[in-house]
Amino acid sequence: MSIMRRTVLYISNLSVPNLYSLKKKIVIVWWLILFVPFIFVEVTDSDIWRLICWLLLLCFFLFGMVAKVMIVFSQQLILYYHIDFEKWLLFEHYRYHKKKSAKYLVSLQVSEAKVAYYKGEFRESIGYVQDINEKALSRFIFSYQCSIKEVLCKSAIMLGDKAQSEAILSQLTLELDQNNSQTKKNKLKNILALGHSLENIVLDKVPNDDIISWETSTNYKLERLEKSYYQALNEQLKGNTDKAKADSEAISKESSDLFFVRESKQYLEDHK
Repeated sequence: MSIMRRTVLYISNLSVPNLYSLKKKIVIVWWLILFVPFIFVEVTDSDIWRLICWLLLLCFFLFGMVAKVMIVFSQQLILYYHIDFEKWLLFEHYRYHKKKSAKYLVSLQVSEAKVAYYKGEFRESIGYVQDINEKALSRFIFSYQCSIKEVLCKSAIMLGDKAQSEAILSQLTLELDQNNSQTKKNKLKNILALGHSLENIVLDKVPNDDIISWETSTNYKLERLEKSYYQALNEQLKGNTDKAKADSEAISKESSDLFFVRESKQYLEDHK
């Protein structure tokens, strides 16, 4: 395991207050470190020392940028790698109550929607998404907005509400037609393909192998398990009982907090 990976995992295991304050501490230290060579550049007459100081400034600047990215990445691991819903929501609540900004309120609501979906509380997940302020949400990057649309679509389908899922997919199709960015089009196409696949598999009970090519956003443990679950459902519909059992067996070893773990265990129980 690389040093960077070990560091990121170590950070993700910190307590919520320490995880929250770490970024601020690094920024303070970062500015202090940058200040020293910057002052030296101003007072020295040596061109060589000035060059060395500028190189140090560049290195320290890049280090600070990498450190900030690693901290954000570590925070995401709480949900997608450790699958610790309680700590994840505690962190989101802690950060929002410290900042009290619209940005962190949206982040909290999105997290609540995601956790509700993964727990199988689909109606609650939809409710959290519908409560999000669209103007505040529009300030986030497009991939983040797409992740929320994906949760909304999946929750409606798993709830068995085809009318709502069709309305969501129609809106996504409209956005796709009106968008000129190829990158954004690809993200919308991925959600649409997933939505149609899940409608076939979950609602229509018709197999759809497009689920195999679904591109998850992180490829970490949580999303790999989710993808395996839908693929197992697809195998069931195709009559591939052995493959469905194998996939369900692997999923069933995880926490029963996840709805697809409970569903996989029930499938194995029914097909002893």
